[in-house]
Amino acid sequence: MKKSVLRWSIAIIIVTLVFAFQRWNTAAEVDRSGELPYKELVIQIMPEYVFPPEWSGDDPVVLVGRHGIFINDTEEQYDGSFTVDAPVDDPNMMLALVGKFDAYGQVTELDYSVDEAARTITWTPDEPLEPEEEYRYVIEYYYSPFAADAKKFAYSLQVDRDVEAMSVLFFEPYGAEEVQLSLEPERVTDMYGVQVHVYEFENLEAGDGFDLAVSYIKDDAITTLEALESQTPPDDDVHAGLSGGDPSANGSQPVISNESAIMISISIIIAGLFVFFGLRNGKKQPVQKESPALYKKAEKIDSIQEKKRLRQQLLNGEIDEKSYRAKIKNLT
Repeated sequence: MKKSVLRWSIAIIIVTLVFAFQRWNTAAEVDRSGELPYKELVIQIMPEYVFPPEWSGDDPVVLVGRHGIFINDTEEQYDGSFTVDAPVDDPNMMLALVGKFDAYGQVTELDYSVDEAARTITWTPDEPLEPEEEYRYVIEYYYSPFAADAKKFAYSLQVDRDVEAMSVLFFEPYGAEEVQLSLEPERVTDMYGVQVHVYEFENLEAGDGFDLAVSYIKDDAITTLEALESQTPPDDDVHAGLSGGDPSANGSQPVISNESAIMISISIIIAGLFVFFGLRNGKKQPVQKESPALYKKAEKIDSIQEKKRLRQQLLNGEIDEKSYRAKIKNLT
């Protein structure tokens, strides 16, 4: 009799725990469903791309960049916070940047909070988002997933909300050999000797995942950024604007400048070009007020972006060379 009562008691406890877990899990899903979806998400995986001076140890590191565009797809203002999943509980992870882009492409660092137990980064925008308004952010972090001396690691991602379009870009380490990836990319782009493998996805739902196993051989310790610093871009209209954003600059400037304390890469790499913005001296840069000078700067940036867009159309065969040169001439 006592055994029977004990069994029933255990069964009741188990059932109670199951229902309690289901209620907790449902509540968590409701909380997530109230957050804004992604219009676009770009993940950049860059092993041995740069070695942060703050990093302790000699092991190679992987730089991961996460560029997201939230969109307010509701008919009301959104005045809530943004929460993004990140491996902040990993002792081998160092968070380098949490920032937002303004209308001119400048980046401002954000005040944020980290929840290691939930593995999330949270911040609140300065102003509510209007219906159909977009919000662009960037998160960058370093981590060392390599085991012993082997140049192999696995990267996993599970999207935390619905995503309209997602791209994952894997940058081969400069000078690496026998690079092997567990997934076949949609395409591979060569940029100044750096192979970039592009994976593209559409209409992902919260919980969908991406897993990539990587292995390669690389004997030297030269990072990709160090190698790129020694190169100079061609002096032509295709690469105009890469030298500090000034189309009038000649080819005497390096492809990438390491003056900034933090370097962040923008996702127009899909178009086959590198563009970098920096936060000098590691200080927060306030969003600049609108002025005639900024309007001119914005026009210059628009011209540079239009040249890059036309160049990509030419490469894709969407326009011929005659049309390309005519359109470029109209921009200058």
